[in-house]
Amino acid sequence: MARTLIVGIDTVAGSSLAQQLAKRSEVSGLWFSGPKSHQGCQTGRVNSESLRKEAAAADVVVFCGGAAQSSWDPGFGDFTSERQWLSECIDAVHSAGRRLVLISSDAVFCGPWVFHDDDSSAVASDRFAKTILKYESLVAGVADSLIVRTNITGTTAGSFVAETVDAIRDVRLVKVDAATFATPIAPENFAAALAGCLDGGTTGYVNIAGAERSTPFHFAMALANHLDLPSEQIQSVAGNKKTVERSMRCNRLRDERDQHAPLMRSMLECLAEALDDQRQLSVAA
Repeated sequence: MARTLIVGIDTVAGSSLAQQLAKRSEVSGLWFSGPKSHQGCQTGRVNSESLRKEAAAADVVVFCGGAAQSSWDPGFGDFTSERQWLSECIDAVHSAGRRLVLISSDAVFCGPWVFHDDDSSAVASDRFAKTILKYESLVAGVADSLIVRTNITGTTAGSFVAETVDAIRDVRLVKVDAATFATPIAPENFAAALAGCLDGGTTGYVNIAGAERSTPFHFAMALANHLDLPSEQIQSVAGNKKTVERSMRCNRLRDERDQHAPLMRSMLECLAEALDDQRQLSVAA
């Protein structure tokens, strides 16, 4: 079985992938911001020595930095991890002759059409998109590399979901974007799809997303309804803001891997379960 190194195991993308892969193969992880442990997975802080050592021992290196964060999250746009470590990761992978996977973002897209294909050229021109595309181009120059565009919407502290749910439960008004369309995916669904791509040796660009497009506002309303929470505090914010279209179609997943994008209902169930687990842990603590 292939051994995988996850650089950024403390991200939602990295953590969910570690849980998926550790069930059936060797996994190691390096974290950026704080210690992250997983059963059956050796982890440590990222530094030049650990990066070279772990990359040499792995078959595949998956880089999960700031671009791997959901573009819906309030903190999206911090690419410090890529700036500090991506070039060094590329050098380590090149020296060891390993495969490299970059978890990127749907924020590279802007429209005008809906459901961008894996090879869509409708890229945005804003600062975030330009920065992400620059990092993608570095990885695209590595032989047999894979660039994954996604929008993993999890429940960690500070995320769009966590902030919205906390505001509703605290009876606070929450203003939510109603002009940015995307096809979000739950961490578990993302990890399962990416594991299939790793098994199949997928290279190039691939979209991993949900099957249904939504704005943060409409998604928040659906989540509140699924959790039986009041939705009166969720306020739509669109105004004169230009519609942004980041929704994606997962053609390669379907045609090459026989995997189908999950429906919104599946994602809501995953998020509800994760939120319930977090509340139980909080009560226990």
